[in-house]
Amino acid sequence: MGSASVCSMTHLNLLTEVRDHLKPLEDFDYLDYWVENVELRELPEVPQHGDFVHNNLGRARDTLYVFDWEDYGKVCLPGFDLAMLNGIQK
Repeated sequence: MGSASVCSMTHLNLLTEVRDHLKPLEDFDYLDYWVENVELRELPEVPQHGDFVHNNLGRARDTLYVFDWEDYGKVCLPGFDLAMLNGIQK
């Protein structure tokens, strides 16, 4: 018996939504490449936190804690959380 995906959005839908949201703000030619890139669409689904930003992270001694899991699995594009965390820092 196969397991159902927790992901609510396909890679193509996510990439298209990001492109359509950002493109009017600035000329992001690489966004079209993302949407058209078959390899990106064929990546395995890996559930992501979905809101992996500094205010959802905490540390006590040597332990990292991640808070606010309500968006978990809405995005399953591998690396999405790290890209979001890296983008917020800049």
